[in-house]
Amino acid sequence: MRTQPHLSIAPSRAPTEPPRAPSAPSAPSAPSAPSAPSAPSDSSTPNALRAPSPPSGQVPARLAAMTIVLFPIRFFLGLGWLRAGTEKLINPDWWTADSLNAFLVQQRGLALPFMPWLIDHQFAPLATPIALAVMISQFAIAAAFLTTRMLRPALWVAVTLNCVFVAMGAVSPSVFYLAIELTLLAALANGVFGEQHRTFPKPWSIGAKIGAAIACLPYIETLQPDEVIDDPAIILATVAAIAAATEALALIGNVSLPRRPALLTSLRSHRQR
Repeated sequence: MRTQPHLSIAPSRAPTEPPRAPSAPSAPSAPSAPSAPSAPSDSSTPNALRAPSPPSGQVPARLAAMTIVLFPIRFFLGLGWLRAGTEKLINPDWWTADSLNAFLVQQRGLALPFMPWLIDHQFAPLATPIALAVMISQFAIAAAFLTTRMLRPALWVAVTLNCVFVAMGAVSPSVFYLAIELTLLAALANGVFGEQHRTFPKPWSIGAKIGAAIACLPYIETLQPDEVIDDPAIILATVAAIAAATEALALIGNVSLPRRPALLTSLRSHRQR
Protein backbone atom coordinates (compact mmCIF):
# COMPACT_ATOMS: atom_id res chain seq x y z
CA MET A 1 0.00 0.00 0.00
CA ARG A 2 1.59 3.26 -1.17
CA THR A 3 1.60 6.17 1.21
CA GLN A 4 1.13 9.67 -0.08
CA PRO A 5 3.68 12.25 0.95
CA HIS A 6 2.54 14.56 3.65
CA LEU A 7 2.30 18.10 2.38
CA SER A 8 2.38 20.70 5.09
CA ILE A 9 0.60 23.85 4.08
CA ALA A 10 1.46 26.86 6.28
CA PRO A 11 -1.49 29.01 7.06
CA SER A 12 -1.27 32.18 5.05
CA ARG A 13 -1.69 35.54 6.73
CA ALA A 14 -4.84 37.38 6.03
CA PRO A 15 -4.25 40.57 4.07
CA THR A 16 -4.35 43.61 6.33
CA GLU A 17 -5.87 45.77 3.63
CA PRO A 18 -8.31 44.87 0.92
CA PRO A 19 -6.80 44.91 -2.53
CA ARG A 20 -7.13 48.18 -4.31
CA ALA A 21 -8.60 48.51 -7.71
CA PRO A 22 -6.17 49.75 -10.33
CA SER A 23 -6.53 53.47 -10.78
CA ALA A 24 -7.21 54.97 -14.14
CA PRO A 25 -4.30 56.86 -15.68
CA SER A 26 -4.51 60.59 -14.91
CA ALA A 27 -4.84 63.05 -17.72
CA PRO A 28 -1.74 65.19 -18.36
CA SER A 29 -1.96 68.56 -16.61
CA ALA A 30 -2.00 71.69 -18.67
CA PRO A 31 1.13 73.85 -18.44
CA SER A 32 0.71 76.59 -15.86
CA ALA A 33 0.62 80.14 -17.11
CA PRO A 34 3.53 82.35 -16.06
CA SER A 35 2.68 84.19 -12.90
CA ALA A 36 2.42 87.94 -13.06
CA PRO A 37 5.12 89.87 -11.21
CA SER A 38 3.99 90.49 -7.66
CA ALA A 39 3.51 94.03 -6.53
CA PRO A 40 6.19 95.30 -4.19
CA SER A 41 5.29 95.00 -0.54
CA ASP A 42 4.88 97.99 1.72
CA SER A 43 8.28 97.40 3.27
CA SER A 44 10.01 97.53 -0.13
CA THR A 45 8.09 100.49 -1.50
CA PRO A 46 10.51 103.16 -0.24
CA ASN A 47 13.43 101.33 -1.85
CA ALA A 48 11.54 101.11 -5.16
CA LEU A 49 11.04 104.85 -5.22
CA ARG A 50 14.70 105.58 -4.72
CA ALA A 51 17.03 106.30 -7.58
CA PRO A 52 19.40 103.39 -8.26
CA SER A 53 22.60 103.86 -6.30
CA PRO A 54 25.99 103.46 -7.97
CA PRO A 55 28.12 100.42 -7.18
CA SER A 56 30.15 100.60 -4.01
CA GLY A 57 33.45 102.39 -4.40
CA GLN A 58 32.20 104.53 -7.30
CA VAL A 59 31.26 108.22 -7.04
CA PRO A 60 28.11 109.34 -8.91
CA ALA A 61 28.86 111.26 -12.08
CA ARG A 62 27.07 114.36 -10.81
CA LEU A 63 29.17 114.50 -7.63
CA ALA A 64 32.38 113.85 -9.57
CA ALA A 65 31.56 116.73 -11.92
CA MET A 66 30.82 119.06 -8.98
CA THR A 67 34.11 118.10 -7.36
CA ILE A 68 35.96 119.17 -10.50
CA VAL A 69 33.95 122.40 -10.79
CA LEU A 70 34.72 123.37 -7.17
CA PHE A 71 38.39 122.38 -7.37
CA PRO A 72 39.69 125.81 -8.53
CA ILE A 73 38.05 127.84 -5.76
CA ARG A 74 38.89 125.25 -3.10
CA PHE A 75 42.53 125.12 -4.16
CA PHE A 76 42.74 128.91 -4.48
CA LEU A 77 41.30 129.36 -0.99
CA GLY A 78 43.75 126.82 0.40
CA LEU A 79 46.65 128.74 -1.12
CA GLY A 80 45.28 131.97 0.38
CA TRP A 81 45.26 130.52 3.89
CA LEU A 82 48.70 129.01 3.32
CA ARG A 83 50.02 132.43 2.31
CA ALA A 84 48.51 134.06 5.41
CA GLY A 85 50.06 131.48 7.72
CA THR A 86 53.47 131.70 6.04
CA GLU A 87 53.40 135.50 6.30
CA LYS A 88 53.01 135.23 10.07
CA LEU A 89 55.50 132.39 10.38
CA ILE A 90 58.39 134.42 8.91
CA ASN A 91 57.44 137.62 10.76
CA PRO A 92 59.31 137.87 14.11
CA ASP A 93 56.91 140.53 15.38
CA TRP A 94 54.03 138.09 15.10
CA TRP A 95 55.73 135.65 17.47
CA THR A 96 55.98 138.39 20.09
CA ALA A 97 52.38 139.53 19.40
CA ASP A 98 53.61 143.03 18.45
CA SER A 99 51.98 142.77 15.01
CA LEU A 100 48.69 141.60 16.52
CA ASN A 101 48.64 144.43 19.05
CA ALA A 102 49.37 146.95 16.28
CA PHE A 103 46.48 145.48 14.26
CA LEU A 104 44.11 145.80 17.24
CA VAL A 105 45.05 149.46 17.75
CA GLN A 106 44.75 150.24 14.03
CA GLN A 107 41.32 148.61 13.64
CA ARG A 108 39.81 149.88 16.88
CA GLY A 109 38.12 152.85 15.23
CA LEU A 110 36.84 150.77 12.29
CA ALA A 111 35.46 147.84 14.25
CA LEU A 112 31.86 147.30 15.23
CA PRO A 113 30.80 149.09 18.45
CA PHE A 114 30.94 145.96 20.62
CA MET A 115 34.45 144.97 19.50
CA PRO A 116 36.49 147.54 21.53
CA TRP A 117 35.36 145.86 24.77
CA LEU A 118 36.60 142.51 23.44
CA ILE A 119 39.87 144.12 22.38
CA ASP A 120 40.52 145.55 25.86
CA HIS A 121 39.35 142.60 27.96
CA GLN A 122 39.99 139.53 25.79
CA PHE A 123 42.29 140.07 22.83
CA ALA A 124 44.97 142.37 24.29
CA PRO A 125 45.59 140.40 27.52
CA LEU A 126 45.90 137.15 25.54
CA ALA A 127 47.65 138.57 22.50
CA THR A 128 50.56 136.09 22.44
CA PRO A 129 48.55 132.82 22.62
CA ILE A 130 45.94 134.27 20.25
CA ALA A 131 48.66 135.15 17.71
CA LEU A 132 50.07 131.61 17.82
CA ALA A 133 46.58 130.07 17.64
CA VAL A 134 45.69 132.14 14.58
CA MET A 135 48.89 131.17 12.77
CA ILE A 136 48.47 127.45 13.51
CA SER A 137 44.80 127.59 12.52
CA GLN A 138 45.63 129.13 9.18
CA PHE A 139 48.08 126.34 8.34
CA ALA A 140 45.54 123.71 9.43
CA ILE A 141 42.80 125.31 7.32
CA ALA A 142 45.11 125.40 4.29
CA ALA A 143 45.96 121.71 4.69
CA ALA A 144 42.28 120.77 4.98
CA PHE A 145 41.30 122.78 1.89
CA LEU A 146 44.10 121.36 -0.23
CA THR A 147 43.49 117.73 0.79
CA THR A 148 39.72 117.78 1.66
CA ARG A 149 40.60 116.08 4.96
CA MET A 150 38.52 117.29 7.94
CA LEU A 151 37.02 119.85 5.63
CA ARG A 152 33.88 120.59 7.65
CA PRO A 153 35.60 121.68 10.91
CA ALA A 154 38.19 123.57 8.89
CA LEU A 155 35.46 125.49 7.09
CA TRP A 156 33.76 126.48 10.34
CA VAL A 157 37.05 127.66 11.84
CA ALA A 158 37.74 129.65 8.67
CA VAL A 159 34.26 131.21 8.75
CA THR A 160 34.75 132.16 12.42
CA LEU A 161 38.12 133.80 11.77
CA ASN A 162 36.82 135.69 8.75
CA CYS A 163 33.78 136.92 10.66
CA VAL A 164 36.06 138.20 13.44
CA PHE A 165 38.26 139.96 10.88
CA VAL A 166 35.19 141.59 9.30
CA ALA A 167 33.85 142.64 12.70
CA MET A 168 37.24 144.24 13.36
CA GLY A 169 36.79 146.31 10.20
CA ALA A 170 39.18 144.31 7.99
CA VAL A 171 36.53 143.55 5.35
CA SER A 172 38.81 142.73 2.43
CA PRO A 173 39.68 139.98 1.56
CA SER A 174 37.63 138.24 4.27
CA VAL A 175 34.32 139.00 2.55
CA PHE A 176 35.40 137.11 -0.57
CA TYR A 177 36.74 134.24 1.51
CA LEU A 178 33.36 134.04 3.27
CA ALA A 179 31.50 133.76 -0.04
CA ILE A 180 33.73 130.88 -1.15
CA GLU A 181 33.51 129.15 2.22
CA LEU A 182 29.70 129.28 2.17
CA THR A 183 29.78 127.68 -1.27
CA LEU A 184 32.03 124.88 -0.03
CA LEU A 185 29.83 124.33 3.02
CA ALA A 186 26.78 123.96 0.76
CA ALA A 187 28.68 121.51 -1.46
CA LEU A 188 29.80 119.55 1.61
CA ALA A 189 26.20 119.35 2.87
CA ASN A 190 25.16 117.88 -0.52
CA GLY A 191 27.76 115.12 -0.36
CA VAL A 192 30.21 116.48 -2.93
CA PHE A 193 33.20 116.03 -0.61
CA GLY A 194 33.96 113.71 2.25
CA GLU A 195 31.76 110.65 2.78
CA GLN A 196 29.47 111.38 -0.19
CA HIS A 197 26.27 111.61 1.85
CA ARG A 198 23.86 114.50 2.19
CA THR A 199 23.11 116.34 5.41
CA PHE A 200 20.18 118.67 5.82
CA PRO A 201 19.98 121.80 7.98
CA LYS A 202 17.82 122.18 11.02
CA PRO A 203 15.14 124.88 11.27
CA TRP A 204 16.82 126.33 14.34
CA SER A 205 20.04 126.83 12.35
CA ILE A 206 18.16 128.86 9.74
CA GLY A 207 16.51 130.91 12.48
CA ALA A 208 19.85 131.60 14.17
CA LYS A 209 21.35 132.96 10.97
CA ILE A 210 18.30 135.15 10.35
CA GLY A 211 18.62 136.45 13.91
CA ALA A 212 22.32 137.22 13.37
CA ALA A 213 21.50 139.16 10.21
CA ILE A 214 18.82 141.18 12.04
CA ALA A 215 21.19 141.86 14.95
CA CYS A 216 23.72 143.47 12.58
CA LEU A 217 21.21 145.90 11.05
CA PRO A 218 21.43 148.61 13.78
CA TYR A 219 25.20 148.90 13.23
CA ILE A 220 24.99 149.69 9.50
CA GLU A 221 26.52 153.14 8.91
CA THR A 222 26.03 153.66 5.20
CA LEU A 223 24.03 152.47 2.22
CA GLN A 224 26.11 154.24 -0.40
CA PRO A 225 26.99 151.79 -3.18
CA ASP A 226 30.65 152.82 -3.18
CA GLU A 227 30.98 152.46 0.61
CA VAL A 228 28.90 149.44 1.60
CA ILE A 229 31.74 147.08 0.70
CA ASP A 230 33.72 148.58 3.61
CA ASP A 231 30.88 148.52 6.14
CA PRO A 232 31.41 145.47 8.39
CA ALA A 233 27.81 145.42 9.67
CA ILE A 234 26.17 145.23 6.27
CA ILE A 235 28.70 142.64 5.13
CA LEU A 236 27.97 140.36 8.10
CA ALA A 237 24.21 140.87 7.69
CA THR A 238 24.42 139.98 4.00
CA VAL A 239 26.54 136.89 4.60
CA ALA A 240 24.21 135.65 7.36
CA ALA A 241 21.14 136.23 5.17
CA ILE A 242 22.71 134.34 2.25
CA ALA A 243 23.66 131.45 4.54
CA ALA A 244 20.10 131.28 5.89
CA ALA A 245 18.63 131.34 2.37
CA THR A 246 20.99 128.56 1.25
CA GLU A 247 19.97 126.33 4.14
CA ALA A 248 16.28 127.12 3.57
CA LEU A 249 16.55 126.04 -0.07
CA ALA A 250 18.26 122.81 0.97
CA LEU A 251 15.54 122.13 3.54
CA ILE A 252 12.73 122.79 1.04
CA GLY A 253 14.41 120.55 -1.52
CA ASN A 254 14.66 117.74 1.01
CA VAL A 255 10.91 117.92 1.68
CA SER A 256 9.54 118.03 -1.87
CA LEU A 257 11.99 118.00 -4.74
CA PRO A 258 13.95 114.71 -4.70
CA ARG A 259 10.90 112.41 -4.71
CA ARG A 260 9.61 113.08 -8.24
CA PRO A 261 12.88 112.35 -10.11
CA ALA A 262 13.36 109.17 -8.05
CA LEU A 263 9.83 108.00 -8.87
CA LEU A 264 10.31 108.63 -12.58
CA THR A 265 13.61 106.73 -12.53
CA SER A 266 11.93 103.77 -10.84
CA LEU A 267 9.09 103.71 -13.38
CA ARG A 268 11.48 103.85 -16.33
CA SER A 269 13.58 100.99 -14.99
CA HIS A 270 10.41 98.92 -14.45
CA ARG A 271 9.31 99.47 -18.05
CA GLN A 272 12.69 98.41 -19.39
CA ARG A 273 12.34 95.10 -17.57
